[in-house]
Amino acid sequence: PATIPINCRIRAVILEFCADYIPAVDQRLLASSERYHDMLMHLRKTVTARTTVMELAAKWGMRPDVFTRSFHRDIGYSPSGLLKQFLIQRISRNLLGGDAPLKVIAEDLGFCSEYHLSAYFKRQIGMAPGQYRRHFLNKTR
Repeated sequence: PATIPINCRIRAVILEFCADYIPAVDQRLLASSERYHDMLMHLRKTVTARTTVMELAAKWGMRPDVFTRSFHRDIGYSPSGLLKQFLIQRISRNLLGGDAPLKVIAEDLGFCSEYHLSAYFKRQIGMAPGQYRRHFLNKTR
């Protein structure tokens, strides 16, 4: 709205952009198959550390091995690889979108502890969640 200073609105847009594209999920993926479009859009917003390929296969009425082959052929990514990318994207969005403690983010995303979230994130991204948050939030200030 008009009462929010322009520099605050610009920062909000930048943070939203970073949360959506750092780390980036290849956007061609979302458009590559109409068959999976609704599922991908839903997963992007709801994936947790507990989401499994078996659950996805069951929702599609397929055995996990058949689903995995079909999904990889149609999308170009394995379902497990895509789940990792979406989970990292959700973690990143939570880290950059507020000041919630890591423990709260871990609980919200289905990790059994903040240690597990931190180790997972560091293994995937190469930096600890706190370091990631400080690095990208400081760049927008």
